[in-house]
Amino acid sequence: MNRSWLNGTLFSPEYINGVKEFMSFIQRKFGEDEDILCPCSRCLNQKSFHQAFVEKHILMNGMESTYTRWIHHGENFEEDAGHSIHGTGVIDDDSYGDDCFDGMLQDLCTA
Repeated sequence: MNRSWLNGTLFSPEYINGVKEFMSFIQRKFGEDEDILCPCSRCLNQKSFHQAFVEKHILMNGMESTYTRWIHHGENFEEDAGHSIHGTGVIDDDSYGDDCFDGMLQDLCTA
C-alpha cells in the first residue's frame, strides 16, 4: 500500500484518499463499533476513540508521518522485518558484533 500521502498536503485529494484507504484497512481489521488508537499528529496512538472520530482527527490534524507500519491497527509487525521500525529509519543491524555500545556511540559522535 502506497503511504506517500502521509507526507502530503492536508486536504489534498491524495491525502484524503490516503485517509480513506487507511480507514478501509481499519474496517477490515476491527469491528464497526470498536474504538481504535488515534494515530493523528496530536494523539500519537495514545488515545482511543470511535473510528469516525479518528478519521476526522487524521483529516484535521494530519497523521503522524513516522507511523508507517500500522502495528497498532492490525498490520503484521513481522512484515519487512529487519528493515526499519515504525518507519523511523532505525535499521535492525547487528554488524557491531559484541561491542555494539561503542559502535553506537561512534555513530552518535559522527552524526
